[in-house]
Amino acid sequence: MKLRLIRYGIHKILYETSFWIGGFVGILIVSAIEVSKNMGFWVPIPFVIMGFSVILCANLGGLKTGLACTSVISIYIIYIAWIKWVPSVFTPEPIRISLVILLILITAILLGRTTDKKNLVIQTLKTTQNELKKRVLELAETNALLDRENQERQQAEAVLQSLILETASVTGVEFFPALAQHLGLTLGFRYVIVTEVIQEIPGRVRTLAFWGGDHFLENTELDLDQTLCNEINKTRSLTYFSDRVQELFPHLSSLVELQVVSSIGVPIISHSEQIIGYLCLLHDQPIKNEDRIQSLIHIFAGRIVAELERKQAEEAQQKAEAKYRSIFENAIEGIFQSTPDGYYLSANPALARIYGYDSPEDLIQNLRNISEQLYVNPKERQEFTQIMLEQGQISGFEYQVYRQDRQVIWISENSRSVYDNQGNILYYEGTVEDITQRKLAEEKLLYNAFYDELTSLPNRALFIDRVQQSLAHSQRRSDSLFAVLYVDLDRFKVINDSLGHAVGNQLLIDLSQRLINTVREGDTVARLNGDEFAVLVEDIQEIEDATQIAERISLTLSQPFQLEQQEVFTSASIGITFNFQSSGHLYESAEELLQDADTAMRHAKYLGQGSPQLFDQRMQKNFRSRLQLETDLRRAIERDELLLNYQLIVSLLTGEIAGFEALVRWNHPKRGLVSPVQFIPLAEETGLIVPIGEWVLRTACKQMRQWQIEQLVNHNVTMSVNVAGRQFAQLKLVNMIQDILQETGLDAKLLRLEITEGVIMEHFESATTQLQQLRDLGIQLSIDDFGTGYSSLSRLQQFPIDILKIDRSFVSPLGSKAENREIVETIINLAVNLKMSVVAEGVETLEQILELKQLGCHYGQGYFFSRPLDSEGIKQLILNHQFKYL
Repeated sequence: MKLRLIRYGIHKILYETSFWIGGFVGILIVSAIEVSKNMGFWVPIPFVIMGFSVILCANLGGLKTGLACTSVISIYIIYIAWIKWVPSVFTPEPIRISLVILLILITAILLGRTTDKKNLVIQTLKTTQNELKKRVLELAETNALLDRENQERQQAEAVLQSLILETASVTGVEFFPALAQHLGLTLGFRYVIVTEVIQEIPGRVRTLAFWGGDHFLENTELDLDQTLCNEINKTRSLTYFSDRVQELFPHLSSLVELQVVSSIGVPIISHSEQIIGYLCLLHDQPIKNEDRIQSLIHIFAGRIVAELERKQAEEAQQKAEAKYRSIFENAIEGIFQSTPDGYYLSANPALARIYGYDSPEDLIQNLRNISEQLYVNPKERQEFTQIMLEQGQISGFEYQVYRQDRQVIWISENSRSVYDNQGNILYYEGTVEDITQRKLAEEKLLYNAFYDELTSLPNRALFIDRVQQSLAHSQRRSDSLFAVLYVDLDRFKVINDSLGHAVGNQLLIDLSQRLINTVREGDTVARLNGDEFAVLVEDIQEIEDATQIAERISLTLSQPFQLEQQEVFTSASIGITFNFQSSGHLYESAEELLQDADTAMRHAKYLGQGSPQLFDQRMQKNFRSRLQLETDLRRAIERDELLLNYQLIVSLLTGEIAGFEALVRWNHPKRGLVSPVQFIPLAEETGLIVPIGEWVLRTACKQMRQWQIEQLVNHNVTMSVNVAGRQFAQLKLVNMIQDILQETGLDAKLLRLEITEGVIMEHFESATTQLQQLRDLGIQLSIDDFGTGYSSLSRLQQFPIDILKIDRSFVSPLGSKAENREIVETIINLAVNLKMSVVAEGVETLEQILELKQLGCHYGQGYFFSRPLDSEGIKQLILNHQFKYL
């Protein structure tokens, strides 16, 4: 190669300088001739020399060299002729020589330019010739390449035709293995894999065919990032690695296991531009003929798209059919197709179950006339068909049907009409739901909305509605008269808490039945709330008719109830109102009428005589007065209107002061001193007794501690304070008392808390715990007004009680009634046996004291010793020794 380049360079140099070489040779020849002539040597004829020189130069240097040499010699010949013809006088030797040289140079230049152009033409021709030769060679090579490509194309067409023939008749899931096998065998690849993307699990693929050279490998599911399909997924186009694929993806262990060296693959992209699968070809050798393989892969990728989409469509259809079949077979609702003339074309198991048949076939066979066999009311079938005819569909059509066993149930139907091409109804299709339970629940809700669940009596809402209807009737008939009785059961809470809620509920049920049996037929008995009832007495002639019914109710409810093998006594407070007010005007609303009946009932309860009370305006005024009194009482503490009086408790054995009982009083700024009988029940009813009771307890303890400091009393004298039911129900009662004792500095053993029997029984469940907590503090506990309540001896001994106080109603008749003495003696003996002390209330005479001492009573309290006094009065009483003692 290098020698060829050197030779080419030499030829190039000679070719470019051949003209000048020829001219130089010509000059040398002419010079040699002149020298030879001057030296006298023989010189050949110039023309002979010229011919010989031209032939020699042309053979050795080429055409340009010969022409140049000839031109120089020709000038020399002209010069010889010229010197013969031109006199020498005009041309001396130097000038002639110069002219010769000049002519030679001019001639050489002209010949050189002419020769260059000719040489350029020649060179161009040679170049063209060489290009033509080169082009001929290229054309020959191209023809050879085309022949090879044509041969390869024919081979590819043969391969494609073979693949098409082998797979043309194969469709569905069988197409993918067939394609993989034929691609592997035809193209010579070790592995061919067709996969689909698992739509339900992102990042997972499933093999549809896995050809392994001579057999199929088992299909499996793979993580996309653990396969070469992941690289195809990234590019979304054909991806191939012709060699060393294991080095490119060292994390794919499967490539090593399968000994994969190269790969080529293409994504299967659906018409919605989603990748739904991959076609991958793997080989254990480097890939050759990539272009032919790529074209084949692209061709069959389109076929895979079609087959894969068809497969997915078929699977979706199968799933839909399976889902529909599953819904049809397993639905809770009945599903059916029926004809307009009344028989079923198809039915699911649920429909058969709803209608009481063993199977859908049994239903279709036996239920041949829907209108007559199914509908409880056949007219509803006519209504149904009319709606379907007019609207073509119906939703939530509810009606009653007969089951096969003739049981009546409620169903709700949703249907639509299916038409043929001419618009005629072919059949109905729809669903049926058994709504019997819902209907029962709705009826129950409706019942509960207007009836009491426990007693089955009308409730407040229904009672108000009926009273309102009676008022409307009264407005149309001026002579219409009716009454409303408001009935409240006395002491129900005590019974309910002491005997239990089950007994309390049974009491309400029995009481309701007594009310129904007592009133007239047509009268309405309702339970308003808790232990409150109302009676609507209609079509009465005069007021006495209503009062007589109220009295019968009062008498009936006063009779004992047998509850859990024991007698329970109770009573009722009854208020009465009529549709005409005392002013003669008709009530406008049932609520207003019922409110006045409630006011009358409260007045009856306040009187406590067990007799019904008719409402009048004075009650309203009293009620308003009580409201004002309640308002004033709420402000009494902050205005410092409350004060304490103290009554002595004296030892009947020694005659010394044993203690005091704190009694609250209210000094109203306008009313003056308000009786405790007036404001204490009001305070208990409204809950104001809680802050009032706390104030009393704090003030009494503070006063007792002050007397101790002043040494007015001994350090064993006690202070008794009453605890109301509302206070006892407070969870913080024990903590509150403990704080007051700590605040005032009073010793806990000097504090006595007086609690009535009713309070203890009312809070029986929590009483034991709270009383024991108070007892643990050292506080003494006393049962006030013992003998007036309903506590049982068995329960009494369960409480940590220290003292029993005999009610004044038993003490006052002492000396005049023997039976009272027996009661007092029984209470004292009971207390002694239970290791309790006894205090007699209401002691007013010496005779009572002597009898109490004889019976063994420990302490006495009453006007005999002292009236209740304020703190200053007690101080003066002690200092002056003015109280009576034995």
